[in-house]
Amino acid sequence: MKRFLNSFTRVCLFLALLGFAEQAVFAAGDGSSQQTFTGLIISWEKKTDGNAFIWLRVKEVKNNMWTKWYKISVDEDINEFDDEKLIKKSPDGWEKQDTLFSTNLSADFEYFVADNKETSGAPEVSGIRNISVEKISSTRQGKPSLVAGLNIPKKPLVISRQEWGADEDVTFINNPQSSSPKDDNFSGDAADKSEIEELDPEIARIKTADANGKQYSWPLQYARDIKFIVIHHTASVANLDDPKTAIQNIQYYHAVTRGWGDIGYNYVIDTNGRAYEGRKGGERVIGGHARPLNKVSIGIAVLGNYEDAEPSAAALRGLTGLIAAKSKLYNIDITGKTLYKDKIYNNVQGHFENSPTDCPGQFIKNKLADIRKLAAYVNSKEETAYPAKYDFSDFERREIIDLAPDTEGNFTIRLKNTGKVTWNKKTFLEDVNGTSTTGLPKILAKLQSPKVVPGNIGVFKGTIPPTLISGLRVPEAGLVINGDLRTKKSIPVPILVQELKATYELIGRSNPPTTMRRGKTATAWVMLKNTGNFTWKNSGQNRVSIGTSRPDDRKSSLFGGKTRIGRLVPKEVKPGETGKFIFKLTTPKSPGIYTEYFRPVVEGVGWMADTGMHFTVNIEGKEKPVRVALSFNEKNAQISSATGMSLLKGKRLVTTFDKGEIATVTLLKDGKYSIKKEDKKFILESPPRFIPRENGILTLVNFENSPAWNKELNDNLFRGILEIQKVDGKLKVINELQVEDYLKGIAEVSNGDPIEKIKTIIILARSYAKYYRDIGRKFPGKPYDLDDDPDHTQKYIGYGLEMRSPDIVNAVEQTTGKIVTYQGKPVLTPYFNQSDGRTRSAKEAWNRDDLPYLQSVPDTFCKTTKLKGHGVGLSGCGATKLAKLGKKAEEIIKYYYKGIEITD
Repeated sequence: MKRFLNSFTRVCLFLALLGFAEQAVFAAGDGSSQQTFTGLIISWEKKTDGNAFIWLRVKEVKNNMWTKWYKISVDEDINEFDDEKLIKKSPDGWEKQDTLFSTNLSADFEYFVADNKETSGAPEVSGIRNISVEKISSTRQGKPSLVAGLNIPKKPLVISRQEWGADEDVTFINNPQSSSPKDDNFSGDAADKSEIEELDPEIARIKTADANGKQYSWPLQYARDIKFIVIHHTASVANLDDPKTAIQNIQYYHAVTRGWGDIGYNYVIDTNGRAYEGRKGGERVIGGHARPLNKVSIGIAVLGNYEDAEPSAAALRGLTGLIAAKSKLYNIDITGKTLYKDKIYNNVQGHFENSPTDCPGQFIKNKLADIRKLAAYVNSKEETAYPAKYDFSDFERREIIDLAPDTEGNFTIRLKNTGKVTWNKKTFLEDVNGTSTTGLPKILAKLQSPKVVPGNIGVFKGTIPPTLISGLRVPEAGLVINGDLRTKKSIPVPILVQELKATYELIGRSNPPTTMRRGKTATAWVMLKNTGNFTWKNSGQNRVSIGTSRPDDRKSSLFGGKTRIGRLVPKEVKPGETGKFIFKLTTPKSPGIYTEYFRPVVEGVGWMADTGMHFTVNIEGKEKPVRVALSFNEKNAQISSATGMSLLKGKRLVTTFDKGEIATVTLLKDGKYSIKKEDKKFILESPPRFIPRENGILTLVNFENSPAWNKELNDNLFRGILEIQKVDGKLKVINELQVEDYLKGIAEVSNGDPIEKIKTIIILARSYAKYYRDIGRKFPGKPYDLDDDPDHTQKYIGYGLEMRSPDIVNAVEQTTGKIVTYQGKPVLTPYFNQSDGRTRSAKEAWNRDDLPYLQSVPDTFCKTTKLKGHGVGLSGCGATKLAKLGKKAEEIIKYYYKGIEITD
């Protein structure tokens, strides 16, 4: 495989890696290359309305192993003079994007393109094209700084540019990699003060060259007033071995690739909480990190990607300390807001608050309020000049309490008694906001000594109960002195619970039977390995169970409407152990195909990953269904369901379709069936069958079936199954459903007719359907029993008629299963519109002697003289009159059909 350095890759490998089946994976390097790198500058073009992403992983040199896959996001940090970069769209709707990915020393990388769905094709298909990857290798050694290690009280240690190995050459014009100034106003010597104010009143001074006259590629500009602190995060792998190298990568990317002359951030915080000097020039130098606020802010970036991971306690501590120091230096009200250019901003804010970006990631976004509170508290820790009777001083530098999930933690707080009253054993720290907001005990910590006289130190100790809720909590602790008086001031107690890793691996499973009768019970199970970082429990507030998914918390028809369907058998399953989850299901009354999706859930915390675990059960009715051919004459059939549906080949599941997703079925020349699912195709030799989930409704999307009286309606909705068959060389759609559901969709009687007449027609229609299903064949040799044409069988509309015909539905339910029999066997029960005063016998009308129950009877109820229809069996007009006279359905039927019985 060809090796690259500072060049591009176009090598395509189609692999199935780490569950990313059918993805296109692009690779550069073969793992044996000596051309290692510590960063990748990735550029691409993305469709402006597309939803595709690049996923990347690298092979690290230290262990010769691949990292996990990282989702690559565009770098949205913007320099003040980046107007030409803000609009990078081509006429055909493609936008140029780029980003930096920092890593440990690595020898190889791979990437693929995917959208938010299961599969992806080539990059152009998925909405991304022209991907280029540039390797960079920043291995400069920093030099010890004479002042870098000086720990000034109440000021964070800042590692200098010299110590982290900044490349000063890229900041000057003569360097071949450096960029020229982007604005004519910043060339040549610095302007005088009046000229600067006229040019931009927010810039105090401009420095175009160093002390030796060497010209900067981007002049150093200094802000007149710093109003804001903007927090960012950077793209990098987890647990960087060398943060200095990562910062060198960022400097190269900002200075050379983006043309900013230097690193854009003013400061960088690593995962150990150490602060690094960023942009050259010292205090008030204007950076390039947040375009609307660059000239009135400083930018602080935290190394890492915090969209999907928690920052470390050390990083939060370092960030908080730096914010406190800089806000004090620039007199910034940390918890306040400022109006700037007709918009109000938080003085300490995330990048997302001033630009369209997710930076600094969800896990820092959620902590911004607490970060502001902690930083403000750091600046307020001063002893009272005139002590009150009850007072204290929080003089000690405390660490953020760092806990693993589900782990108890102990902490110590030391406070100086600066009041005039001695503290006794009844002195403690309590949560001033109550346990409802923090989940902590009301009393946070108790005084450990019998008494603390004024001027001495009191030691308080507390215990934090285990929790699975990750993130930063900062309860306010008020000091209650001697059990009866709480001081007015309080102290924050920062607690960081590390990121919860709720992960699992499927080890084994036992599914329920694929075919079951209604009302039956069955047991199933799955064996899952706990690959996370906390213990699963089968009881308690945070118990782990199996819940319904797609959508989550869906009421399951197989489990009596429950949302929790699988119970963990062992009391506990520790990380690395395997636990069994038991399912006990009872099949519903409604027949059909039921697909049950599920996944583990930690109660009170959240869901584990959806890996597509499911089982499918075919619930058979008490009797076989009826098959109805639809009057559909298109070359392909488009089918969907609002509840989602399954594609079956016989009884075997082929694939599933999400809500509203369309399956397009085409009959191929060789007699096979092509089923298209977005960008996938399935070829079946046997007829495809579509079954909705949860007894839902199927839509024959391209079936134009509007009634003549209302063209706005379209009767293309059907219960049961839609099967596609080749019949007489053409595509035929067959609706297979239970007889009772079929009857709710027939238009053989008007919804507004007398209910006893409707019940009469329904009983006759049921008898008709079952006769041709079980005894006679209306369409010999065809794969269906009936069709929807009233000239051939009965007029069948489907679910649309059911929705607008409540009386017909009621009649079906009141007569469930009732049919007409003669000598114990189902019989044909013809009916017609109206007679001329009498009905005809089968012998008279059709010359048939085998239907003795079809005799001529007087039919004078309608007083009509014109025969409409064949005249055999029941008269519709007569049935209406008899129903109005109070006759029951069975009485009406027995009048027109002689010697018959009505049975269930």
